Amino acid sequence: MTAEFSDFYLALAGASGAMVGLLFVALTVAREGMLGDEAGEAGRARSGMALACFLIPLVVALFALVPTVKLPVPTLVAGCASLGVVVASARALTSAQPAEASALAKLASVSGFALASLTLFASGILLVVSSDASIAETLVPCALIVLIAAGVHQVWMLVGGQRQGTLRRWIAVMARQRAAKEKEDVAQ
Repeated sequence: MTAEFSDFYLALAGASGAMVGLLFVALTVAREGMLGDEAGEAGRARSGMALACFLIPLVVALFALVPTVKLPVPTLVAGCASLGVVVASARALTSAQPAEASALAKLASVSGFALASLTLFASGILLVVSSDASIAETLVPCALIVLIAAGVHQVWMLVGGQRQGTLRRWIAVMARQRAAKEKEDVAQ
């Protein structure tokens, strides 16, 4: 790892570590809704994907911060592990009980995770076999950022984001604020 990325990996380790902690809190607080019978196989698959999306950047970042460790092997291993989780999650999502979303929509929700995993795996190979792997050194941080975003997406899907669109939720918040203001104005 070059010294220019040390601040990035330090920030990434902190952010992804915090996301792992928040995911554990969310899973503990809303266990039945996210992991129980109500969530089904899809909920468990999404929980696993979210955990992997946060743990893989954490592990790679921690290895990158060790001065004597070279990044190629941890990146390649993380890419392999990430691809394994993608395959297992895609299988679990498509074989889960039919729900509102089609199999194609369920697979599309894995696409960011799959793309980042493939990029991480390919970058790991480049780092291992190439003497000049500057492109791979740039792709690894990008893949790790996409993994964090994919993890946030999976958590959003876990907490019901697919059932309540962002616009609908925003409109509901605005309506509650307007009603509270009207109630306050009437009280004055």
